[in-house]
Amino acid sequence: MQSNQAEHTDLITDPIAEQAAEWVIRLSDNDLSPADHAALLAEFEQWQQVNLCHAEAASKIMTLIRQTEQLRNSVHPASARAAAEAFLSGKRSHSRLKHPGTTLLLVIALVIPAWLFFQHYPPEYMLADMRTSTGQWQSQTLTDSSTIVLSSASAVNFSFNSQQRRLELVRGDIQVDVAADPERPFQVQTV
Repeated sequence: MQSNQAEHTDLITDPIAEQAAEWVIRLSDNDLSPADHAALLAEFEQWQQVNLCHAEAASKIMTLIRQTEQLRNSVHPASARAAAEAFLSGKRSHSRLKHPGTTLLLVIALVIPAWLFFQHYPPEYMLADMRTSTGQWQSQTLTDSSTIVLSSASAVNFSFNSQQRRLELVRGDIQVDVAADPERPFQVQTV
């Protein structure tokens, strides 16, 4: 049985997302004069118009930054301050961040790699019972003597009990050679 489930493909490749992040970092520099900032902003807008992927990457990064700022602002300031003071007690020698641009750079340096990782390897793929990486094919005999073959970059979960045998195809393609069992139907569910 073959599934033609479309794999999640990103319009943004890693280099384009990195370029968009670099633009955001350059634009967040508080030491730029208003004229330099306006010129840089014009260059950024021109870069976005060159390719639809550029605009999408910039939009996704800006959305991510806005969501991070909303999360930061949604935390009650008094409790956030108390938590920060408890964490930093005894560590007063650390300097505070002097520029908002530094904070933005730190957020981008931490969030962008995590965001890119989860774009290519979503949690449901990483937590699957069986998965293959790109270019890898894998065959496995199940407890009921059925055999499955997962194609490249595929993932599947198993759910066998006394009433049924079910495979949940999380991503990719699967081939199944089902062992006969009139007591328990064999089902393949696609997500």
